[in-house]
Amino acid sequence: MNKIPYLRICVTENCGYKCSYCRPGGEACRISGKKEMSLRQIHDLVKTLSAYGISNLKITGGEPLTRNDIPKMIESLFTIKGIERIELVTRSHRSGKIAKQLKDSGLSCLNFSLDSLDPLTFYKVTGNDRLDLLLNAIKRCANFGIKLKLNMVVMKGINDHEILQMIEYAGRYGAILK
Repeated sequence: MNKIPYLRICVTENCGYKCSYCRPGGEACRISGKKEMSLRQIHDLVKTLSAYGISNLKITGGEPLTRNDIPKMIESLFTIKGIERIELVTRSHRSGKIAKQLKDSGLSCLNFSLDSLDPLTFYKVTGNDRLDLLLNAIKRCANFGIKLKLNMVVMKGINDHEILQMIEYAGRYGAILK
């Protein structure tokens, strides 16, 4: 039997951003009238799949932090035999408010979507004018010792001139820039 080490779990389709490059409503495909999987269902799914070699999880959405149970989910998933690494993809400033909970849950890495350091460009790309809150959240998470990755979707004529600035910003926090 082949081992499958990596699983990406979309835990919600909800997202408050309107990113120009993203599918409508976020990364998740919308299925009208469907409910999100419960914490128990996610735990049971990962437990079943861990028998096939799943050891690394990436929790995504939409925006995962629209759910209130993410730290509890991470903690629960780490109780499953074989799970070694859990990464969370977010663009939410809420991450800064719950940074200690995320750290204490055992989170391996926090992967921030950050396409621009310029407030106007950030707004044009995401439809959100609170870049300041996201940057403060990144700083707070770094201060709690959470390993960081930054995802930048480079778009010609929009944010491609910010690549060097983003490299410097990522370096400030020891973050991996993708």
